[in-house]
Amino acid sequence: MSRRRDGSGSSTDDEIIPSEERVRTLSRLMMMDDKSDTEEDIAEALISDNSLGHTSIFMFPALMEIRQQRAKVVTIGPCDHKDKMLFGLDYKWQVLKLMTQGFQLDTGKFLINMAKKEIELRKCYEEEVEEVYPMFTKDFLQIMLLDGCFILFALKCFNGRNQSSLDTVESFLSTFRRLGNAIVIRQLITNVKNLVSQLEMHKESVICDFLLMENQIPFSVLQELLYLCPAFRDFVGSSIKDLALSCFKCVRPKMNKELSEQPEEFLHLLDVFHWSRVPKDKYKIDNPIKNQTMPSVRMLRAAEFHSSGVRLKRKKSGSYIDVVLKNSSSKKGCVLKVPKIDIKNYQFFIFESLVTFEERYKKRGVCFRAFVECMASLLVSENDAKLFQKCGIIPKDTNTSDDYVIKFFHQLRHCIKPVAMMPHPYEGYKNAVDGVHETVEKSKTTEARCWFRV
Repeated sequence: MSRRRDGSGSSTDDEIIPSEERVRTLSRLMMMDDKSDTEEDIAEALISDNSLGHTSIFMFPALMEIRQQRAKVVTIGPCDHKDKMLFGLDYKWQVLKLMTQGFQLDTGKFLINMAKKEIELRKCYEEEVEEVYPMFTKDFLQIMLLDGCFILFALKCFNGRNQSSLDTVESFLSTFRRLGNAIVIRQLITNVKNLVSQLEMHKESVICDFLLMENQIPFSVLQELLYLCPAFRDFVGSSIKDLALSCFKCVRPKMNKELSEQPEEFLHLLDVFHWSRVPKDKYKIDNPIKNQTMPSVRMLRAAEFHSSGVRLKRKKSGSYIDVVLKNSSSKKGCVLKVPKIDIKNYQFFIFESLVTFEERYKKRGVCFRAFVECMASLLVSENDAKLFQKCGIIPKDTNTSDDYVIKFFHQLRHCIKPVAMMPHPYEGYKNAVDGVHETVEKSKTTEARCWFRV
């Protein structure tokens, strides 16, 4: 994805409402089309960020096949960029005005730096994005600028614990006062109030849209914006990861209490969320998983485990996507520990994005794919679902039918190719299941974690 075009034939921007800040920014963007980067400039840009240039943002298949729209209120990045959303271009331009006038964001420096990295930034997106949504230099850089500012602004608005929208507005205004520009404050008061109140009303939808696979921009873009805006960095803190995780607390499955060692560079917000949810020490960093055929072993249904004398139990600690089958030497026999299935708070599109990300990127393990495969195998009939409810694995107050719970995981299973699993964890599971078939009271302890063992 490396298409560029000179400024002489660039598309017009009649749909954009003129303003002093927009005119200035668009003028800079037009200059980017005319700019010819030297080899030294490009080399310097590449050295500054090792995470660039590796495809990590993918088009969701349905978007290419039937142009299905999954975003609810905002589109991010070039994959499926639409202005006819609740938070479209006009809203994003207002956010940019706040960032430049209120926090002195250096947009000129940002655009120059991103122009140097444009080729590598584009390589973060799979080639199909260029084919379905062709985009020239000016438009691509504009999206990086506007969407990056929107993300940072929204994360800050959602970051305050139990903070009202009025408190959020006041925190912005008090920061502007400290910067000492009374004229700017008067100009921005109404603007800040409107921007914050709109976001607060649609908080859950915005956060869910941030976690769609096709709604990502490279993490390095957010880091560059924060670096070039010291006043905003002082306001929100220097860690975008911590800011994002604080906002993601409302999303299920919950974040692990014990986290794996984080990668040297995050790829995007979905990567941050994925890292915070997988079981500790099951997070693969830059260790591609080779496609291998699954061994021919059938996962047991919940009812089959129960009839074999295996106790079903809700797991109360550890990861919320980690299933443990333990074959104990105690008189109580085998136990299958399954985390709480918070089905009423699960977002199908988020799970779909996580499974697709693991399927396509190959360097972040198979944890969500294995969890989906495991749950789809355990939950086949209403009897299986009722057993889970009886054990507290599926809460009784979910207000969802057994059929919905079953279909949720079986539909997700369609995103997983039949060559997805590694042999080691699957063999571990197979050995444990074989032990259950042989006898419920084995003399030695065997344990398998939903195919996660490595």
